[in-house]
Amino acid sequence: MTICAACGQENRAGARFCDSCGASLEPTGTRELRKVVTILFCDVTGSTALGERLDSESLRRVMERYFAVAQAVLERHGGTVEKFIGDAVMAVFGIPVVHEDDALRAARAAHELRDELAGLNYELHREFGTELQVRMGINTGEVVTNEGGTLATGDAVNVAARLEQAAQPGDILIGDATRQLAETALEFEPVPPVDAKGKSEPVLAHRLLGVRADAPAFERRFDAPFVGREGELEQLTQAYGRAVRDRSCQLFTVLGPAGIGKSRAVYEFIASTPDPIVLRGRCLAYGDGITYFPLVEILEQIAADRELGRLLADDPQGPKLLNEVSAAIGVADEAVVAREDTFRAVRMLLELLAQSRPLILVLDDLHWAEATFLDLVDHIADWSRDAGILLLCVARPELLDTRSGWGGGKLNATTILLEPLSESDSETLIDNLLAGGNLPEELRERITSSAEGNPLFVEQMLALIAQGAGNGNGEVTVPPTIQALLATRLEQLPAPERVAAERASVIGKEFWRNALAEIGGETSALAGLVRKELIRPHRSPIFPLDDAYRFRHQLIRDAAYDGMPKELRAELHERFGFWLQTNRSEYDEIVGYHLEQAFRLKEQLGRVDDAVRALGSRAGDLLGRAGHRAYERGDIPAAINLLSRATKLLPEGDARRLEHLVHLGNALHDAGELERAKSTYAEVSDAARSAGERVLELRAEIGRIHTEALTGQTAGAAAGLATVQKWVAELEELGDEAALAEAWYVAATFESWLGRSEVGGASYRRAADYARPAGNRRLATVAIGNGTLLQAWGSVYAPDGVRSCDELLAEYAGTSVEPPLRLARALHLSFMGDDEAARRDHERGVELYGQFGNGLLRAASSMSKADHALRAGRIDDAEAAARQGIEDLERLEERGFLSTTVGMLAEALCRQGRWDEAEVTTHRIAELAFPDDFDPQFRWRSIRARVLARRGEFEEAERLAREAVEIVDSTDWHLQRGEAAQAVGEVLELAGRTDEARAAYERAVESFERKGAAPDAEAVRRRLEVLP
Repeated sequence: MTICAACGQENRAGARFCDSCGASLEPTGTRELRKVVTILFCDVTGSTALGERLDSESLRRVMERYFAVAQAVLERHGGTVEKFIGDAVMAVFGIPVVHEDDALRAARAAHELRDELAGLNYELHREFGTELQVRMGINTGEVVTNEGGTLATGDAVNVAARLEQAAQPGDILIGDATRQLAETALEFEPVPPVDAKGKSEPVLAHRLLGVRADAPAFERRFDAPFVGREGELEQLTQAYGRAVRDRSCQLFTVLGPAGIGKSRAVYEFIASTPDPIVLRGRCLAYGDGITYFPLVEILEQIAADRELGRLLADDPQGPKLLNEVSAAIGVADEAVVAREDTFRAVRMLLELLAQSRPLILVLDDLHWAEATFLDLVDHIADWSRDAGILLLCVARPELLDTRSGWGGGKLNATTILLEPLSESDSETLIDNLLAGGNLPEELRERITSSAEGNPLFVEQMLALIAQGAGNGNGEVTVPPTIQALLATRLEQLPAPERVAAERASVIGKEFWRNALAEIGGETSALAGLVRKELIRPHRSPIFPLDDAYRFRHQLIRDAAYDGMPKELRAELHERFGFWLQTNRSEYDEIVGYHLEQAFRLKEQLGRVDDAVRALGSRAGDLLGRAGHRAYERGDIPAAINLLSRATKLLPEGDARRLEHLVHLGNALHDAGELERAKSTYAEVSDAARSAGERVLELRAEIGRIHTEALTGQTAGAAAGLATVQKWVAELEELGDEAALAEAWYVAATFESWLGRSEVGGASYRRAADYARPAGNRRLATVAIGNGTLLQAWGSVYAPDGVRSCDELLAEYAGTSVEPPLRLARALHLSFMGDDEAARRDHERGVELYGQFGNGLLRAASSMSKADHALRAGRIDDAEAAARQGIEDLERLEERGFLSTTVGMLAEALCRQGRWDEAEVTTHRIAELAFPDDFDPQFRWRSIRARVLARRGEFEEAERLAREAVEIVDSTDWHLQRGEAAQAVGEVLELAGRTDEARAAYERAVESFERKGAAPDAEAVRRRLEVLP
């Protein structure tokens, strides 16, 4: 479809005129752009009083002189004077073309304008008896403009005007974004935030005091150890060696995008090269008379070096060549020198310098060089003789846009392209830049991923984090310096290439030729983007027969995307989404994403009608289906993401929304986001009740009671089980298998807390039996896994359990069932005394829980990890595991697994002889545990009984120990029955009642043997042997 620029009406594909207003739909030759620019406002203060003092003709002459000076200064620094408003001047830096240093250009212009006005005031005072005072405001931000136009609109313009109005006469106020983009070159001081009209929050501002001459907008860090680039340094060393050995001139060009490490590689090469003469010249992006500016810097370095000065003075040709070069480049008062004579003089001067020692001439930013200077470099490379010279040129790939054959055909020329750092080198770079500082692993991974091997990006992201900046949710914010670099690079592309990059960015980091053509991208421009290292060919399984491409960097894709107006983005997302659905209908998630973006962009523009709402609903349905599939395959984070987005797009009363909300609640529960899960279930329950959707209401209530049990908000396991069983009866009548599967699954959880592993296992099997015909394969398989894990704790004989786990793993390895199977196998192996094998299985299970995003069971797994360590005698490890589990579960506000995990900590404290701490811990177990959750209830009694017995409080100790036995005797958990009996034996042994202690120990041996826990049984037998 095509959107009319005149009225905003959507029109059918192929229409030439708008169906609504009749306006032409043909391209007009200009298009809207979004770009980040820097705006400068300069206003004369006290102009009203000035008008009273001066005749109107004189005032006109004064203001004309002021405007002329302002315009000359602003345009000299690359600003576009958009308008004169009364006494104010508005200039934009970044229109028509963005530059990476627009913020610095604006600051330099403002500072210079203030100085220029001081000179003008001298003249005005002499001629008119008056002077002008001005104040200025500078701000950087996003605006909307037309391609080739000068008009900029957006909040950034208003803020610049407010900063100017808040400035005192003679002051320059800059916004915080401007400060960030040019900080290392500026001298400034903070001022109180500016209360700007129309802004909800005050605007951060700084008073500009000065601008450092020739300073870059941001500085690179060369203080950290160098990383990588060994091959490139070797190539440089070889080229230098040829220049020295052959007494020849070698042209070596280092290409690479901004920030890739060109300057650092050159720095390291020179630092490792013994005793050369090193001269540097830098090409400027803008300015007057900049053609030979690198030679100006080189002459300044020669003049400052005594050795070089003597070398030239001692040679008869030296002073003459120096004067010729100085005259040619305008630093000496001589006649104009012909171009050929200039080239000859420069070459001969360099050859003379290289007679004593090899010369390395570093030419930075050669992509900004004027054509004449590039001709000069070519001349030196072609004609220099009998002198060891390395012309070391540093440039971005844009150099090849102006000189596509640079270095071509020269036997003495080498050109290399610096590739991004590897992931391991990027991680090393982060360590080097941190210099011993700490960075959370998750944040480190995000920086590595976002920077994609660009050292400058790593530096800037770390600097932003060090300043405490971020987006508030732990994500890595892209620094404005990087945004400016990338926007500049894209801005300088020919129009077909830029349009192709922008439209490709809508498709994503990976895109296809036919898809790009479908949404209006010029596919013939792709070759140019490949050559400029913006994209690269790629293989894609989605359209294997189509040419696929990939942006070299995600941030390049983002910068291209941000350059388009939202209206165009929305149209392109919608067009691509429908095209993809037509050609590959199975990609619900991708299609849903693009339709979602189209809807959100139209929503932001305030264009929400029935058609747009229908678009949002369609996106929601696609994302919901994709989220359900993600949950089915065990990808819990993806499920939460997709289902959350889906439910926000679908209308409140839509039945599909309630279904997706149920799945979302289940995924949140598994992730350990228990409070979110509860509120989601409550929302579904209320909405379903109002809509008369009883099955959906019951499914929500089943999820809610499960989550509330884990957070300690139910009366107990028996009460919860009774409620679920009542719902099961109702669902049997309703005949809904999906809901019955969920109900039996939750019933099994309550059975496990009551210590009925056989019954609980049967409930899990019932859940699987209902889940299969309902199409809920995930619940069917997870029920098998969790049933196996439940019975590993409970009634199953350990050797039999290992064999059963092996059979199931052969079928379910690599699925979301593998984690509980691994933990079950680890328990059996631990009971049998194979600690190393148990640890391997346990670690693998925990790792998989993390990969599948099951935060709840991953946190709960510390309980079994502590149990393994206790059984193997690794008491310190047991304590550490228990404490980690407690921390994780408390963060999730969970209580069901927490009470047993605290019990493991209490046992570890006992084993270390820390009896008082153990007793305190038992009180916490008692506070946390449900009255009928048998494991923590027996555990706190057994542990406290042993503590009291050691104090001689035998009566209370025996009472508690026998209560523990009574609790576990109602269960089929043989291991816990053995542990409770063993605790009774310890109490009676300490009380001197040997015969009774022997009977308790023998009972413990019997229970351990029934479980297959041979090491536990053997340990108790040894105690029996030493009883009197």
